[in-house]
Amino acid sequence: MLKLLCTLATTVLIATPALAGNIYKAGSEGDILYKKVEYLLPTEVVPIFIPAKDRVRILKNMDYAAYPKTGLTVSTVSYLVDGVSDKMSDEKGVRAYAITGGSIPGNASSQKFCGIVFTSLAAQNDEGVLMHEAIHCKNAFVMGSKAYVEAANPAWQMSKKLTARQFRVMLDEATAGGMQVAYAYNNGKTAGLSMVHRYAAHKQNGVVSIGYRTARGLLEMCGRKDACPTDTIGMINTIVQNKPLLNDLMTDMFEIQAASEKAGLVVADQ
Repeated sequence: MLKLLCTLATTVLIATPALAGNIYKAGSEGDILYKKVEYLLPTEVVPIFIPAKDRVRILKNMDYAAYPKTGLTVSTVSYLVDGVSDKMSDEKGVRAYAITGGSIPGNASSQKFCGIVFTSLAAQNDEGVLMHEAIHCKNAFVMGSKAYVEAANPAWQMSKKLTARQFRVMLDEATAGGMQVAYAYNNGKTAGLSMVHRYAAHKQNGVVSIGYRTARGLLEMCGRKDACPTDTIGMINTIVQNKPLLNDLMTDMFEIQAASEKAGLVVADQ
């Protein structure tokens, strides 16, 4: 790892210029992943793909000539690689997760860098999983903005039992789920739709990303063309302005948190 990070710091390759958010060599594993979700990501957002069991594999695909265009540094990459958690594994039912936040080097002014961690090759090859995590990166880019805070506030006022971090993580899961449904019906991008249907088929909440009540409400509300927006702030507003759905969301949040604590895996606190 140290050798690779040193290479990232000192090597500049002659390569085809990358798109603003695409830091991978053309045709590489990382480039293929990026292009599958390019349509939904703001051009400023730079996803770093990390297989949990082989953390440097996709890092080797990086086009070092893209660094000046993105502001990416060795500190950013190192932080994200070090953020891979042994507690969140395929064996424990976690297929993938996004590492976001203002503490990531380079994210002080806006959250443009994020890590997408795949806990297995099967998860990496699942386009629904990839889409879901990429939407988390998209959402993180506006998280903390005035518009985001104002949109989320009605739900936050109802979240007495949750910490601010737990609330943000679970709200983001619901927001991502709604956007997956909206992308399917608005844009024909259906990779993430089956995930929401799976959650909607549950009869109780365990350690899940999206509660069954919320998933059912999102499918009902967004299940036709242009019924819901695909932008983050718009989706949050759509959810919180639907009082029955908002009530279901909060009930689901409390049940998911309780189930997670009972299982000893409180994902929102990792």
